[in-house]
Amino acid sequence: MFIRRLEEKEWEATKEIEYYYESDQYFSLQKNIENGSISFNLILKDFNSLFKKTLDLTIGNLKEIHVNVIEEKEEIIGFIQMGYDEEKKMAQIMNIWVREDKRKEGVGKKLMKSSKGYARYVGAKGVYMKVDARNYPGINFFLKNEFTFTGIKEDLINNEIVIHLSSLF
Repeated sequence: MFIRRLEEKEWEATKEIEYYYESDQYFSLQKNIENGSISFNLILKDFNSLFKKTLDLTIGNLKEIHVNVIEEKEEIIGFIQMGYDEEKKMAQIMNIWVREDKRKEGVGKKLMKSSKGYARYVGAKGVYMKVDARNYPGINFFLKNEFTFTGIKEDLINNEIVIHLSSLF
């Protein structure tokens, strides 16, 4: 098992991957207004049945895109797609994926380590990620890898909550 940077001409290889997450729990946003003060709480709730969301692997509008892959026997078993956000001076993780049969084997942890190496290489203050509040396994994974909650965005039009997580140096 080894990790390497995926060259741009090889990015097509990631398009063949079924990229999704499943969750049986999600975070709901609770707003409290009392005596002129506003507070927000994230409440962990259960889905009635397993929730599955298929995702797009979009490049986004960052200055630089960097993709690391972990391969085993010349087969991609995990990847992380990152970029540098000049405005925030932060590296952003746009996508991370580990093949289902390789989860819980430290592959994701190695990819996270590579994201921090990339962030240091580009001179970033740290790494951040935006995660759908319905992706409880993803949020839990980032929290276990030294990320902290740094923001919440509620999209009332699409009825979504996005949680911002960061790891600063």
